[in-house]
Amino acid sequence: MAAKSNPIYSINRFFEEYAAAMERQDTKYMANCYALPCIFIADDSSLAYTTTTKLEGLINQGKRFYSLHAITGMVPDIINKRLISPKIARVTMRWKYINGKGGIVYDCDYYYILKLDEVNNWKIEVAIPVNEKERIEELAKKAARKQP
Repeated sequence: MAAKSNPIYSINRFFEEYAAAMERQDTKYMANCYALPCIFIADDSSLAYTTTTKLEGLINQGKRFYSLHAITGMVPDIINKRLISPKIARVTMRWKYINGKGGIVYDCDYYYILKLDEVNNWKIEVAIPVNEKERIEELAKKAARKQP
């Protein structure tokens, strides 16, 4: 039973609850899943967010994108998770973005660094999209080909 008290076992639930918040468009909940400051690192930029308001603005941009592409949900597929220290974890995962019929609109890979807060809830400290930009560009090309 001691293994079940290991915080690594709650990471799946953390990302499932994050995905559920996206489905109900609860941007405040989603923003509260991040530590402040938090950092997004991509090949072409690094952005640090120090306020919930600015982070929620980023999440709201995603809502517009999801609406445009009829994305109604996201499925977290955790590939690997490892404790780096007793309060820090590294997570490798694939997000699957789905439409109302359950079909995958697109997927993308992420690396996360999570940290337990003072009440032992996971918070995202660092998010690294691996191929999201390319997948979104592919989605835009598909949408353009469908235009008359």
